[in-house]
Amino acid sequence: MSEYLAQIRIEIELLNFETVLRALKKFRPKKIFVAKGSDAEHYSRLALQTTGTDSEIVLFPPKGDFSIAKKFNYKRRIPELSKKTRALLKRSVKKGPVVLFRSRGYFEKLKQEFEKESEFSVFSMDEAFIADALNPKRWIGSQKKNREHLRNIFSCFAASGSVSKKLAYKKIGLMKICPWVFSRLFSEFEEYCRAIDSIFRVFEKQGPVAVLLWNDNLAIEKAIVLIARLKKVPSIVLQHGIFASLRKEIKGYYSGYIPVFAGNICVWGPAEKDILEWHNVPGSKIIVTGNPKFDSFRAENFSEEETRKKLGIGKKEKVIMIATQESYVADFKSASEKIIRIAKKIGNTRVLIRPHPLEYPETYKKIAEVRNSNAVVDRDSLLPEQLNLCSVLVTSNSTVGLEAMVFGKPVVIFDPNNKADFYKGTKGAVKTGNIDGLENAVKKALADGPAMKRARKLFTEAHAFKADGKTGQRIIELVREKTLCNKKGIQK
Repeated sequence: MSEYLAQIRIEIELLNFETVLRALKKFRPKKIFVAKGSDAEHYSRLALQTTGTDSEIVLFPPKGDFSIAKKFNYKRRIPELSKKTRALLKRSVKKGPVVLFRSRGYFEKLKQEFEKESEFSVFSMDEAFIADALNPKRWIGSQKKNREHLRNIFSCFAASGSVSKKLAYKKIGLMKICPWVFSRLFSEFEEYCRAIDSIFRVFEKQGPVAVLLWNDNLAIEKAIVLIARLKKVPSIVLQHGIFASLRKEIKGYYSGYIPVFAGNICVWGPAEKDILEWHNVPGSKIIVTGNPKFDSFRAENFSEEETRKKLGIGKKEKVIMIATQESYVADFKSASEKIIRIAKKIGNTRVLIRPHPLEYPETYKKIAEVRNSNAVVDRDSLLPEQLNLCSVLVTSNSTVGLEAMVFGKPVVIFDPNNKADFYKGTKGAVKTGNIDGLENAVKKALADGPAMKRARKLFTEAHAFKADGKTGQRIIELVREKTLCNKKGIQK
């Protein structure tokens, strides 16, 4: 057992090191800011030695270590560090009504579209958090104020007789025997207090006319929505992934989506709107826009010839692409071995494996090596480039399956645990629950008959709307409508 745990730890260490290594190769930063004595410092130094990069490592004190803070003498260096922070985040922003973004993933292209194709200017909440984190004057002062505020709350909480009585087991007061547990609980709120301070500052300085969020169920995002309500600013949340489970068992709750705290939610397709309405989300709050990420998912935007050349895949070779799932690691290792054998059997066919971001690519490279295969393991190319290239995609309960369908590619859903609810009920994908069924599934998908194509088209229309490249414009129009209504005092 201890050997197994050690192996897991080694894989995690390798994964973290690889993340730093990939970032170094991609961005080639002049400076790397890391906490002194942290894993990040260790990985960064190791990655610099490996790549021979001459980036400078700048050490910051770890959380709570005030002895190092004194050594850094922050009070004396505050003006210097504040100036560097402002310079770091300074950028040219066009003048116009500000839309506040809290973004992840595909939002970057949407932000660019807002800046290029609309009258709005964009401000990222992440920039405000970075500015505050790098500004010692702000976070040291905020930390002191928040701690005092939370201590007062905890004192009131501890002094309340009714609370103490409720927090008891068999008439033994839990607060009396372990007060430090509750004290620690309140200390966890400190970072959220700092975030709330940052959000209020942004609203006061930037005066946003609307807020766009990638999620409204997490603590920070929820705080942004609540502050937007206080300031009477419309908030819109965008669907950030597939509704992995389409079962409608717990009415009024859907992990990551329901309840909807924002004023409106933009969903990818009419099927998602139907699910939200079943959960009693008012239809007036739900807008079907499509997914901004799919706007660029068109074959003419990517060169198949260049991708083949980059990956070393022949012009006439078929490509079976595998998009692995981190939650099915053991199953996808076995599936990859099987598909490599299937590709050899079919002939003139290559296997392209795209490991999940939380997996270690070397695992699949070793599988290809052991099987004496010329399979390509690639996580650095853009996903759309790979989907445009492939002849068929093999995945599980993943958004990648829908993305492949948007490209018009046949899909095999490998579902060993019978959890791929999203793809149940459609004939637009071939489904198999075991390794032995993969060969027939892949061959059927490669045949890609007319019935499968029709079913795939219906499925993408239900879950990806029009996929016409105009999702960004629809969201811009929605923001225009909401800000106009807000200006006129109209509730819509």
